[in-house]
Amino acid sequence: YGPTPLATYRSQLTYLASTARRWGSCLIMTEPPSAASRQTYAIQDQYHAVQREVAAEQTCALVDITAKWGGTHEVMAARGWYADTTHGTPEAYAFEGQFVADAVLALSWWKARPSASSPPAR
Repeated sequence: YGPTPLATYRSQLTYLASTARRWGSCLIMTEPPSAASRQTYAIQDQYHAVQREVAAEQTCALVDITAKWGGTHEVMAARGWYADTTHGTPEAYAFEGQFVADAVLALSWWKARPSASSPPAR
């Protein structure tokens, strides 16, 4: 068992995004930074690149939690936002939830505009 191969991940994410677009809006969110001990640490940046590319290709909004959290696990751990090597503290999840809620509201506002051509980036 290990990380999903990037080609498989891209294919599955593209399918999900295109399906969401057929029903209305699409929002793709990066995950918080992984600890170096996690299997996905070495390729997390590659997953994020796929998420950004698919969001652009499918005209989906992108919520970049990794960038918002400070970019690395070490930065966030130093801020005390991890309860262990994987899970955030309640404060970290509240911060993340507010950021996502703001992105959803921005997407809703953007969708209501008659001249909208691409979703807002957060």
